[in-house]
Amino acid sequence: MTAWASPRASESTTPIRAVVLDLDDTPFDHATSMRRGVLRLLAELGLRPTPELARSWEEQAVRLMERHRAGTLGPEGYRRARVAHLLAAAGHPDADGMTHAPDVLDQTYAQYLELYEDSWIAFPDAHATLDRLRAAGLRLGVLTNGPEDRQRRKLRALEIDTRVDALCTSESVGSRKPDPRMYAAICEVLDVAPEQVLHVGDDVENDVRGPIAAGMRAVHLDRSSAASSDGPDRGGSCPRRITGLEAILSMV
Repeated sequence: MTAWASPRASESTTPIRAVVLDLDDTPFDHATSMRRGVLRLLAELGLRPTPELARSWEEQAVRLMERHRAGTLGPEGYRRARVAHLLAAAGHPDADGMTHAPDVLDQTYAQYLELYEDSWIAFPDAHATLDRLRAAGLRLGVLTNGPEDRQRRKLRALEIDTRVDALCTSESVGSRKPDPRMYAAICEVLDVAPEQVLHVGDDVENDVRGPIAAGMRAVHLDRSSAASSDGPDRGGSCPRRITGLEAILSMV
């Protein structure tokens, strides 16, 4: 089996023996799961669940995560700031008082996490694509920067754990994508050489440029462009872009 080749392996005729997937926003529909979770939280708190509040919850997560990764906001501060912002935006009658009650904020975030996990859902194309890849004799792996325990629970909840051969997380490897050690680790577990792997994911740096630098072939999964055809990535940032997992089937 052959696949589209990265610039590093443009003349490669090495057959693809394995497909490695990112997890969040690749087979796992994180955005929908998060929206469902926060809307259920608002309802349980007696507040009006609206699409606008769900969108605000997502946008606030992005902003606060940037501060967290920059080292200016710790994990507790991240969680508490998200809840405090949500309560204020939703017009909670005691939002100001709860902002100064860290135990209440922590309890509310834990309540959200439970609802979020109960809302976990895979993209509609995930199971069928994985089943067809496995039927074609390919080795399948998941490579993620997410925490080990949560990502394993996620695979089980989504019924993906029985469809893949291996999971490597940043926690188990001791590094994070795009560190080359991450890609080497999943290749070792799958018992394949990098040039025999097609890597697929939604993050250009972690799931395309990183794998290509490690000797793999890679494609960018950009579900936000689902209305357009698969092909070169917008702006030329990546040689190959797909809008759904089923497109992998024509590459292997």
